[in-house]
This record gives sequence, structure tokens and C-alpha cells, in this order.
Amino acid sequence: MSHTWRYCPHCGKCFESHGGIDTLEIGIPFRKCQHCGGMIRLRHKQEWALMTTWQKAWQYVVVVLVAGMIASFGGLLGYWALTEKVLRRPNADGDGLTVVIVCIALMAPILWLSMKGLQRRIAESNRRIMDPTYRAILAGLGFRIPRFGHGQQPFPTSLASHENPSGGADSEASSLLSEILQAAGMDVTDTRQK
Repeated sequence: MSHTWRYCPHCGKCFESHGGIDTLEIGIPFRKCQHCGGMIRLRHKQEWALMTTWQKAWQYVVVVLVAGMIASFGGLLGYWALTEKVLRRPNADGDGLTVVIVCIALMAPILWLSMKGLQRRIAESNRRIMDPTYRAILAGLGFRIPRFGHGQQPFPTSLASHENPSGGADSEASSLLSEILQAAGMDVTDTRQK
């Protein structure tokens, strides 16, 4: 296990520290430094639409690997509990099929829940990237924003739609941008004319 410290390129102070594996995540790829106020481009976070095909594939690989590791550990633990505690057969040989069955039985719901979580993060990312102001912020920070042809939607309309039943698409988009900026650690002030 490793520990990662991230430093602001503007003031050089640490703005984030965490333990664990440092891998690319779906999320807001920038934040404001709490020390100097400078905008920081995060290399470990990326919006789904900005990821390469390999980076997108890696998101699925990570989900399957993590689900497999959890299911394997749980399967071995379940096998031990079954043979040692329930059946009272210590060191039972030839029960490899039991371990495989327990691992598969555990992996199916774990994998399903993990995929649902990944789909939720992708949908949130797609919802954020549809906001033109957010895309402008990303472009200003040097991110390559995909261009779409006339009338093309970058995502299915179910993910692209910001409209709510009351017809308040502007207020919903504004609140979406506020959520994004707050998550990035930026002060949110409403500058619209009343």
C-alpha cells in the first residue's frame, strides 16, 4: 500500500493526501487550492467523455478485479467457516468445487453492485459535461473537449437532458454548475441579474 501527497503547482503546498492505490477515477478533474486559490488540474480524475478508450476500458477492468478479489477472499473465508465451524471437518480435502461455487455466488452480487456504481458515476459525469459553462471551464484549464457535429448529442438524450417537468432547465443547469464548483472547492456566488 502506498501513500500519495499532491502539491499545488502554484504555491507548492500539499492540498491532498491519501493512502491506497493511485488510479484514474471518474470525477471533476480540477479543484481550487485551499492555500493560494489557484486552479489545480487533477491527473487522477477525469470526466467520462474526456477519457480515452483504454481509460474507459480500465474502469471496467478495475471493477471486475475488485469484485473478484472480494469474492475470492469471501469464498475462502466462507469455505473455512463451512468446513471448520459448520461441518466440523478440519482440513477437508477435495472440496475445491465448494470454494469455486461460494466464490461465484459471492461475485455475482458484488459485481452487479459494482457495475451499478460505475454506471451511476458515468451518468453523473455525462450530466456534468453537458453544461456549456463547465465545458468552458475545462477548456480554459487545457482539457481537450470533444466537438460534436451540428445537431449531434454527445450522449443519449436520457443522460443529456437537463430539463425537469416544470420546464426549469436553466435553474437546474445553474444548480448543477453550483454543485460542480462546490465539489471543486470553489466559492459559489450567484452573479445573475435578479
